[in-house]
Amino acid sequence: MRPMPHTATLYLADEIIIRDLNIRINFACSYPLDMKVSLKTSLQPMVSALNISMGGTGTFTVRMALFQSPAYTQPYQGSSVTLSTEAFLYVGTMLDGGDLSRFVLLMTNCYATPSSNATDPLKYFIIQDRCPRAADSTIQVEENGESPQGRFSVQMFRFAGNYDLVYLHCEVYLCDSVNEKCRPGARLQCQGLLPVAWCMPGKVTPVTSLHQSQRATSVGNGNKRTVHSRRAFPQPEKEEHSVFSPPGYRNSTNSGSYEEDLDCGAPGTPEAQLCFDPCQNYTLLNEPFRSTENTEDVQGCDSDKHGWYRFVGDGGVRMPEDCVPAFRCQTSAPLWLNGTHPGLGEGIVNRTACAHWSGNCCLWKTEVLVKACPGPYHVYRLEGTPQCNLRYCTDPATSEHKCDRTCRPEEECRLVSGTWGCFCRQDLNVSDVHSLQPQLDCGDKEIKVSLDKCLLGSLGFGDEVHAYLQDGNWNCSSLGQSEENWISVTDPTQAGACGNILERNQTHAIYKNTLSLVNDFIIRDTILSISFQCAYPLDMKVSLQTALQPIVSSLNISVEGEGEFTVRMALFQDKDYRSPYEGTAVTLSVESMLYVGAILERGDTSRFNLVLKNCYATPTEDKTDPVKYFIIRNSCPNQRDSTISVEENGVSAESRFSVQMFMFAGNYDLVFLHCEVSLCDFIKEECQPSCSRSQLRSEAVAIDPARVLDLGPITRKGAQPLGVMSGTPNTAVLPSCALR
Repeated sequence: MRPMPHTATLYLADEIIIRDLNIRINFACSYPLDMKVSLKTSLQPMVSALNISMGGTGTFTVRMALFQSPAYTQPYQGSSVTLSTEAFLYVGTMLDGGDLSRFVLLMTNCYATPSSNATDPLKYFIIQDRCPRAADSTIQVEENGESPQGRFSVQMFRFAGNYDLVYLHCEVYLCDSVNEKCRPGARLQCQGLLPVAWCMPGKVTPVTSLHQSQRATSVGNGNKRTVHSRRAFPQPEKEEHSVFSPPGYRNSTNSGSYEEDLDCGAPGTPEAQLCFDPCQNYTLLNEPFRSTENTEDVQGCDSDKHGWYRFVGDGGVRMPEDCVPAFRCQTSAPLWLNGTHPGLGEGIVNRTACAHWSGNCCLWKTEVLVKACPGPYHVYRLEGTPQCNLRYCTDPATSEHKCDRTCRPEEECRLVSGTWGCFCRQDLNVSDVHSLQPQLDCGDKEIKVSLDKCLLGSLGFGDEVHAYLQDGNWNCSSLGQSEENWISVTDPTQAGACGNILERNQTHAIYKNTLSLVNDFIIRDTILSISFQCAYPLDMKVSLQTALQPIVSSLNISVEGEGEFTVRMALFQDKDYRSPYEGTAVTLSVESMLYVGAILERGDTSRFNLVLKNCYATPTEDKTDPVKYFIIRNSCPNQRDSTISVEENGVSAESRFSVQMFMFAGNYDLVFLHCEVSLCDFIKEECQPSCSRSQLRSEAVAIDPARVLDLGPITRKGAQPLGVMSGTPNTAVLPSCALR
């Protein structure tokens, strides 16, 4: 360790002023450069400090800093640091003040967040419940709970998504080394079994991650390590293996299709002549937990099983014929059949059941009688177990397949943890990343992108694969959106949302985005990126959704017992109703056509149709203005105006009409458009209007102002009185529209 020298000069004089000779003595002290000294001697170290008061023992100060090397002697200086994802973070914490001979510093939880908020729900734990994250092999805890300082290192990373900053936080605990065990050395402690008495939060200055967007066509296998803790199991006192032998049995030839071996009492006993067929006399064991795929940590034992038994149910109907790993079948040492099952007609046979424990597939043995019965099925003569906890297991492959649905080609019907389902094929081998095609659901309000987790697993992704869109925030990710063997992300059909790129042509609106995949929500290496797009035919609804600033009016309508509906009305440029007017104003000549469309957007459109009851124009914004020019009256067009055409009304969730542009006679410069709408339940009533000329002349109109949509005003420019109009077409300007 390189020492840090401190030099100074001592001056000696008779008085505080000097006129002649003075004495100078140079001296120096050298300090070993450790973590504490390096922080004291740095000009502007990147450090965070926290004061902790302990009742009766004084006040302590905890400091945390970021260092440049594993020597922990060169803290980073300044307010930020830029690192690549290949670099390592060296984090040191130290305790000052108080009784350092008694208290040591324990880092209970150290984690990173993409924001400065220590309570950010998005946390990547480096140390959790006192111990390092087992799944991250780059984490190294050099010191924790041993002295007044703690040290750990981790390879730099960045958060998946649109995040450029990483913030580090550490929760610390002052541990009384006199009265407590402070060092988290035991494996059980590293499984979070010990509570943390109390903790104080601290934070560090943000660390900027230097990274470049990476794309790849292949993915490497992740490195995941899992530690399982199990309770202790008694070992045999000697290496000798106890073998349990059952009572006798007798062969009796029968003229049937199989040899009907009978089970009789032990020779030399009064029960020796009492015989029976075990295929007709047995106890059913319908216990799915006996499946060898059951890994629940339950310490079951079959010491009470004596007699003939038949296994049935989802767990399997036969004992396994291969060694079963420990801690299966809800027991510690699972019993399996060391030999093959007899066939029909072979009678009662003697087999050995072995218990697997301590790396020995047959540490304990016991004899089992087995008979094949018509059906077919097998029965077993069991005589308890040599020890506890031992249990007879069943092979799930012998159970009838009971999957609720037909499995996809990438799946197989298997029993896992006592439940049948479609699980990823264990022999699936996919190496071509191009086979990973996303499944797209291009909905009205959102795009759902789904990827096959079976294919992802075969390509090297782990169980915790994460997917996120171009924007990168976690509202645009797969977090919490895993269903069966699919991982899904939903993308709103909005320009800019989640990084969407919207393109339009003459016929379609196209949303484009990129889906990125990582094995965890932090990134150190390559990312797999998949581009996708959804194209929507340009109809009235899509054109309004994709327009940047359409001239539109909206209205919410509540229907009792049916919920709330939203109706929007807009002004379009052509008869295709694909191009709404946009911006704050539109200029039209009186020879132009007005194309007005209304659409029911929110609500049960599978049951309700939209009806335009009354559409009219006024010279003022007052929808009750007595001066009204009716375009649609009582759901029917004004047949006196040959320019009016109602393309659709009452037959769907959309209504459309057109009329040639006009101006009000007199000293009016403004024109407002209004439409009263209603919802029609086409299951219960006829919704399409039936119109006649006699109705149009005489029927009165009652308008509900609460159901009126408004567009306007239309501002007349350069208009002349009708008697002196020139041949030059007049124009009108539509500056805006609003809900009135």
